[in-house]
Amino acid sequence: MLDFLYGVIISPIKFVLGIFYFMLYRVFSSEGFAIVGLSAIVTLLVLPLYNMADAWQDEEREKQRKMKSKLDDIKAAFRGDERHMITNTYYRQQHYHPLMQLRSVIGVAIQVPFFIAAYHYLSHLTVLDGVSFLFLKDLSKPDGLLKIGSLSINIMPILMTVINLMSAAVYGKKLTGKEIGQLVFMALVFLVLLYTSPSGLVLYWTMNNVFSLIKNIFHRTAQPGRNFRLMITGVFWGLFLFCIYTLIPQIAKLFTFIKPSFSLTNRLTLCIVFAILTLISHFLPQIFTRVKTYGIFNKQLRDETRKDWNILFILSCSLLAILAGLVIPSSLISSSPLEFINLLSEKSSPLDLIKVVLPQALGLFAFYPLMIYCLFKERVKYPLVLLWLAVAVGAIINIFAFPANYGVILPNLKFENALTPEIIGEQKQFLNLLVLYLACMGVFFLFYFRKQKWISSCLGICIIAVMLMSVQNLAKTSREYKEYLLSSGNEQQQSGDKIEPFFQLSKTKPNVVVIMLDMAVNSFFNEAIKIDSTLKQKFSGFTYYPNTASFGAYTLFGQSGIFGGYEYTPLEINKRKDELLSNKFNESLFVLPTIFKNVDVDSNGYDVTFADPWTWAKGAAPTDFINAGIKSKYIRATENTASYKKFINNYMTKFQGLNFINNDIFNFSIFRSFPLSLRLSFYNEGDYWDIQKKNVISVNDSDIKSIIQNVSELFYLPDLCTYDSDKSQAIFLCNNLAHCDNYVLYPPNFLPQKANNSYLFSKNKYTESKFSLNFSSFELLAKWFEILKKENVYDNTKIIIVSDHGKNTLQEDCIKLNNTPTFFS
Repeated sequence: MLDFLYGVIISPIKFVLGIFYFMLYRVFSSEGFAIVGLSAIVTLLVLPLYNMADAWQDEEREKQRKMKSKLDDIKAAFRGDERHMITNTYYRQQHYHPLMQLRSVIGVAIQVPFFIAAYHYLSHLTVLDGVSFLFLKDLSKPDGLLKIGSLSINIMPILMTVINLMSAAVYGKKLTGKEIGQLVFMALVFLVLLYTSPSGLVLYWTMNNVFSLIKNIFHRTAQPGRNFRLMITGVFWGLFLFCIYTLIPQIAKLFTFIKPSFSLTNRLTLCIVFAILTLISHFLPQIFTRVKTYGIFNKQLRDETRKDWNILFILSCSLLAILAGLVIPSSLISSSPLEFINLLSEKSSPLDLIKVVLPQALGLFAFYPLMIYCLFKERVKYPLVLLWLAVAVGAIINIFAFPANYGVILPNLKFENALTPEIIGEQKQFLNLLVLYLACMGVFFLFYFRKQKWISSCLGICIIAVMLMSVQNLAKTSREYKEYLLSSGNEQQQSGDKIEPFFQLSKTKPNVVVIMLDMAVNSFFNEAIKIDSTLKQKFSGFTYYPNTASFGAYTLFGQSGIFGGYEYTPLEINKRKDELLSNKFNESLFVLPTIFKNVDVDSNGYDVTFADPWTWAKGAAPTDFINAGIKSKYIRATENTASYKKFINNYMTKFQGLNFINNDIFNFSIFRSFPLSLRLSFYNEGDYWDIQKKNVISVNDSDIKSIIQNVSELFYLPDLCTYDSDKSQAIFLCNNLAHCDNYVLYPPNFLPQKANNSYLFSKNKYTESKFSLNFSSFELLAKWFEILKKENVYDNTKIIIVSDHGKNTLQEDCIKLNNTPTFFS
């Protein structure tokens, strides 16, 4: 139930915040200015609600003031039930009910959902990580601007509270002492709640308080509405002139906060937008006066159609909510239900996605519009009815008359092929706009000629039709999901990610395991132990040699000596000048495996397995090992391997699903409801105007593919092994996880994320990524060692972990090496 309420009340506000933040970021290319602009826009949008709340509060105060003397007399003269009955009688005479006292807290009630939505949105806005703005060093962390010894004091929450108290002081001229105390208490509550919050969130709320202070100052003037409109007009004039000035290259260079991506096209667009807003703001009273006397805004028409407003508005809200929350998502999911399994959690049904997106649609298209409709007067209700009616009619046309064919859509709600203007077509866009215009004009003509009941009937028929369509889609999805569960005794087999064991180990015979971690940095191991205190125990029995060096900085110089011995070190191998280096390098890979294969162990050699060797020009492919009697395979060579698929299905898809699939399905509904001319912009290459995806990880990224290939091999190493061999086993495994770049991995699922200087040990992002990938390699091997101990294989297995070469880091990141090996008990 709480999830449903959160989806209806909070998620729509978060969605709107995300849309505005994305557009502001596109304009300014600055996270900080986008937050300031977001605060300004939200303040303007909710200003009518606050004005309405202020009016109700003033009415409540005036009512209480008039009744106070009489109520005091009643309290002085009567006691108990008699006082209660007389008080209620007096309330009825004054047409007052005690519940009306709730009007005094409406202002606070309005703030609560916006506060929760802003808190959840800005606190988890990953694009703020490590971003500075003015004097704030990192918008994703508390500001810590004041340092007193080891004590760090956050100044922004204190500044926010001071401004809040100033606003309360200005507003409090007409308040009672009790009400002023409540405002002060609320200001202190916000101070406590936000003191340790990210400075980006505090910046947003501070600017809210600044705008609230300005609003309260204007409310104290003689004509607050007129003066506020003049101020807004002045602001638009200033922004318009500013944009004009930025068109001049010499002046544009002076504004250093405008980044190069703030293009000439953006500046021209802003000039036009602010010019239009300036004109509208300046002539707003004249526009309202003229509009009231013409067409469907004629007063007589409004009076005659008033009784049908409620029905039309409720039907429009219902239709939009059903379309966005049920029809489009169910159609999408029913087209291929099995692709939407397990996106939210383990064994989650595709229908669970409907439970997530439907509340969002109900909130955005029904709950909040109906709340505004009920709260405001007729001068707001009438335009709102016409607007929502036009939106509902347009959505029906866009969804069913102009679905367009964009090709195959992937489970992450991106189209397989790039969406381009050519695919949509200019003629179709024009036809779409023409049909929308004619449809809206037709509806308004029916309204003008008092045929609104026809419109209500059409909307009712549409609602019934789309509901039947949704039921059919849901039934199809449910049926296919049940068939999947019945037919898939093993989920792994259905998804093609069942891992077949490749390595064998013996509990009774000696085993040897050689693991080469390509580009692993030796000195990182000691630092890994400091972070994970249990790691040393998990590596029990190992001897750590810190004072080691490679023959060179590349695999070419280091790997051949590891598997071929001294004769294949660079100095020795170069003495054979008449042979190709590629042949000599590949030859080195066979030396150690061949020795183990031929060694006498109880009259039998070792069974030898070599996985993922780095070979020169494919001169020593797995088939060459097999021909030599050595079991070999590239178990992480391609993304078609089982471990890769299983990691993607069980972790990466879920990771991306938990963060984005909820919004993406709702965004896809909005995308389908938009006219063709707006879809390409909103699609935004699959990001759907979501700034969170600015740094999102894509499994199609080459670096990510490489990381997943390597991390999945180590992650599922226990599944790749059996422990019941009756022969000695020699296993050679090369893994490149430590060789990868640009990302960090976080236990327990080791999901890739972009480096952001989160490790205290690291001084820069490059070293951070390298350390994290080394650390993850140690952690994943330690997990396997724990399995070996449980299987009683660990004690009779000689395990060697070696690196062919390390990687240079900044001098300040280097660690002093010890001269003697360290033995772990």
